[in-house]
Amino acid sequence: MKKQVIGQLVIGLIVVILIVISACSDDKGAETPSTNLSGTWEVKETVTDNCGGLSIEEEIDIITIKQDGNDAEITFLSKSQTFDGTISGNDLKWKGIMLESGGSSSVSFSGKVSDDGNTITGNAPWKYTNDSGSYTCNGETKVTATRVIRSAEIDVNGLWEGNWESFEIFFGGTFSA
Repeated sequence: MKKQVIGQLVIGLIVVILIVISACSDDKGAETPSTNLSGTWEVKETVTDNCGGLSIEEEIDIITIKQDGNDAEITFLSKSQTFDGTISGNDLKWKGIMLESGGSSSVSFSGKVSDDGNTITGNAPWKYTNDSGSYTCNGETKVTATRVIRSAEIDVNGLWEGNWESFEIFFGGTFSA
């Protein structure tokens, strides 16, 4: 009888340890990313908002994505702002506060990566608040991003030689590096 109780306690302790280990895992149930999104992307945005009447406008931006496993760092070059996101399977998500002229917008992006890994489509609902907090409005941005450069890391090692010229000031020459 004593061996049975000790055996049950050992099994119970093993189960508890496995539960604690799985709860402490930093995997968080994320699927392996379908592709590496690292690189430079052209982003076409269609913005719909209620800021001073319903309006629709189109914008183009350039972003870089640096991916490490399921973690992504998304940098908007025009705004010099970086956001942390996650990639799970074909899903890309990020959220943050985007600094704007005279205020800021809280943004939450959710998108899908195409099967070939070269397009991201999604939506980003947002809420703008001016610096004093006296005015708010909201909207949604529909996003289509197309990969421009596959990797943000390009190997340029080696000997480089070439010619250069400037048509503005009529100079030219050769170089080697």
